[in-house]
Amino acid sequence: MKNYYYLVFVCNFIFAQVFTDVSFISSRSIGMAGSIVSNPKGEESVFYNPAGLVNSNKISFLCGNNNLYNLNFIKQNYFSIQIPKYNLNRYSFNTALSFQNLQTSYSDDSAEFGSHNGDLSRETVVSISQGIELLNDKNSTLSIGYNLNYFIFYQSASAGVGGDGSNGMSEGESETFGLDIGIHSSLRNKISFGAFIKNVTSVRLGKGSSLIFLPRRLNVGVGYTPYPDLSTNFSLDRLLNEKRSSFRFGFEYLVNKYFEVRSGIQMSENNNRFGLGFSIYLPYISISYGILTHPILDNINTLEVKVSFE
Repeated sequence: MKNYYYLVFVCNFIFAQVFTDVSFISSRSIGMAGSIVSNPKGEESVFYNPAGLVNSNKISFLCGNNNLYNLNFIKQNYFSIQIPKYNLNRYSFNTALSFQNLQTSYSDDSAEFGSHNGDLSRETVVSISQGIELLNDKNSTLSIGYNLNYFIFYQSASAGVGGDGSNGMSEGESETFGLDIGIHSSLRNKISFGAFIKNVTSVRLGKGSSLIFLPRRLNVGVGYTPYPDLSTNFSLDRLLNEKRSSFRFGFEYLVNKYFEVRSGIQMSENNNRFGLGFSIYLPYISISYGILTHPILDNINTLEVKVSFE
């Protein structure tokens, strides 16, 4: 019976909560409950608003690991690399390469459920992203960005009716491309606006009876910075395929040049969540941690390391 619950949970997770519908990636996003679409910064912007890539002109590398709900059979890793901007005519371009991976495996590493190597599924997204600066003067800024995504989804063979793999579905791998679009603007470094549409092209995976459409997500938000060390953010996140919405609020405060704290809340029907996190800034390197609660499951924890060069 315990194995049955594992299988049911994994199946629901695969089709509802992986790279198709990840709303919380990076320690900032988790610590501020996903409210940062209007306040994107550098290389991590590829995960929630690629227009924010123009806000950094450093060579930087970011990598992190999410501990999802304290479940040891689910592993999620991500990294992003940003290169300095280049100018073309009067526009500036910032480019980044990112990678996300989510893997579910049977904890006993056995052949039960048709898994011969312990893996039930592997999901990978490789993205090339660009932020394009359209306007930057003393009063306002405007930028747009996009992610060109390459999705790879592996599903192991099923156990079948008899539970031994006979008459079950064979293992398979699906691949496809997708596109995300983001926009960001600010006024006098006080008020900012951001919007991010995930999966603009309504990507699908598989074929026949196994055909699925990847969820489409819209995230819009506004931010207010009363003074340089404090930023507040409000956003509305909507899963378009299911018409579910959530309201998010978060803040970020730079205590000193070495330490920054952040927190946030998400409010939606039967799914209120609280986030908390911090960053430690050292020369060329920063270490960040974030935690996000869940109304039923355990917390999400993430540890992240960033290396930057001028």
